[in-house]
Formats: sequence, C-alpha cells, structure tokens
Amino acid sequence: MNKANYILLLFFMLIFNLIQAQDAKEAKFNIMAYGGIGYGIVENDNEPNYNLNSNNGGILLNYNINQKFGIATGGYFGSICATDFGRLVPVVSV
Repeated sequence: MNKANYILLLFFMLIFNLIQAQDAKEAKFNIMAYGGIGYGIVENDNEPNYNLNSNNGGILLNYNINQKFGIATGGYFGSICATDFGRLVPVVSV
C-alpha cells in the first residue's frame, strides 16, 4: 500500500471512533464471568492414546473511570485431567 492508502485508513478509523457519540448511561462497574468444559484425545505413535478433560472458568471485574478508560482485575481457574488406563490423573491445575 502506498502512503495515501495508509492516511485514508487512519482517517476512516478516527472518523468511525468519533461518530459513536451516543449518550447511553453505562454502569461504573461491570462483571463478566465465563466457564467452559472440553474434551480431547492425544494420539501417540508408540504409547496408548490419552483422553483429556478440561475445565476452566474466570471472572473479570471492571471499573469504568470515564467513557474510554477503565481498570480491570480478575481471576482464572483451569485444569486438565487425563485418563491413565481407566483412572483420572490430574495433569495441570492453574
């Protein structure tokens, strides 16, 4: 791309950011929580295949200072368990 295309792209990004001037009242605090479960198979050439189960979850707390800036903190939990010939063995826990 030449210099004119970069300037035009920057101009449209700035205009798009400035035209979003809605006066919607937003809360100062936001809370987001998420979770997930999963399943996978590890296929080995010289060893038995392993079945993996994963569980994870997290929570995020956000404080909005003004319309564009905020401070966020949160926590995360994740674990993976694998079958070892019929029994569950914890592999990773964060």
